[in-house]
Amino acid sequence: LVWDDIGKAKWSEAKEALYYQIINERYRKQKPIVFNSNEDRGTLSEKIGYAAASRLLGQCGPYLHEVEGEDFRLKGA
Repeated sequence: LVWDDIGKAKWSEAKEALYYQIINERYRKQKPIVFNSNEDRGTLSEKIGYAAASRLLGQCGPYLHEVEGEDFRLKGA
């Protein structure tokens, strides 16, 4: 599963439950998730729910790479 911009959608209980369901199912089956997000770890937990974020980030191990810096799309604006 490749998940682009996870946590972008406005939060709702239904979305939080869906995030957890998808992430947990892949976790249980030991299936990978490749994802990106504009959110940091703390904000991602707020956007997708603590349990889902914990499962997702817990699977990353040494493969989690956080990029900091200015949004390149805003540089030319």
